[in-house]
Amino acid sequence: MPPSLGSVASALGGGGSSNSPAYRPAFKVGQGAGGGGGLLGAAASILGMQQSDPWADCVQSLQLDLQVAPGVDACTIETVGAKLPSVALGDSLSVQLGYTDQLTPTFSGKVARVLARQDGSVQLTLDNGALTLARLRQNTSFEQQTLSGVVNTLLSDASVTPGTVDTGANFPFLAIDDRQSLWDWIATLAAYSNCYAWVDSSGSVQVKSSAGPATVTFKYGEDVLALHYSEATPQAGKVSVISEGAAGSQGSQAWSWLSKKSSGIKAQQGASGDERQRSVGALRNLSAAQTSAQFWQQRLSAVATRVQLTTPGNATLAVGDTISVSDCPQGRGDGDFRIVRLQHFYDKKQGFVTRIDGVSGGSP
Repeated sequence: MPPSLGSVASALGGGGSSNSPAYRPAFKVGQGAGGGGGLLGAAASILGMQQSDPWADCVQSLQLDLQVAPGVDACTIETVGAKLPSVALGDSLSVQLGYTDQLTPTFSGKVARVLARQDGSVQLTLDNGALTLARLRQNTSFEQQTLSGVVNTLLSDASVTPGTVDTGANFPFLAIDDRQSLWDWIATLAAYSNCYAWVDSSGSVQVKSSAGPATVTFKYGEDVLALHYSEATPQAGKVSVISEGAAGSQGSQAWSWLSKKSSGIKAQQGASGDERQRSVGALRNLSAAQTSAQFWQQRLSAVATRVQLTTPGNATLAVGDTISVSDCPQGRGDGDFRIVRLQHFYDKKQGFVTRIDGVSGGSP
């Protein structure tokens, strides 16, 4: 577990008896496929401890921005000095963050940009499979395929490693076109199956449904540096999903037809309020339409209640996790939230903090 505010204060010399190096923020950069074992690596402390590895000497800060699809991840490494190891575009790097005795893999990707400045500093920008998929567009079609079958094929075409991909809905006929990227398509198709997609710390694409109960509880005044909480009226009280699309009752035989009147299978979630309709031609049965409608109704409700937390650095969290927040003033901010964006900031002078963006309970 990451330290509480009190533990961090003690570790930085703020009093108490636990001035322990275990709570000193640290990082490790691995160079090469996998980033472990005999690869170049470094563990560095914000207290300025000297290390023999050049990464420890030259890295001044790291920033990671991790998101659910269709958001794109990025890792930025700021370096100074002449000891930066030789790095070229396309090189594989991995990053671990945490504390001296508790480093956790947080990012694996390739160098996408090298910015060398006149003062000798160099900024490295890394990306992963999310950007690869966001840049690709394709025209193809599938027949009698599940979500996992479609996603795994798209990942294979893009040479991106699959992780766990839920079976999901069945698509009797599905046309993928170049009006949106493959990453957008994966996010959309995942939503039809009440799933969400992201790239994990090893660079593999995960497509999963509910993350389950909260893995971490943050207490206001103990584990929270800053909190922003917002509530809004949901955009719609009812959601209707019409399967078979605008082609209506002709089903898969009429996937390319155009019609102003939808007469296919209709599933509805929510009892009152404004209604939002979605025509999803890829879904051909009531069960699939009901699952999709349930997801979109949950999503509209969830995104209406949001929280943003800044906490002492916590590299054990992952996008898609559920967290719990408690003891907020007037209870505004208390509850369970699904992580839809996770940002880590490591700086040798300012330390290690994590910013969490979450939506209330439901799927992102």
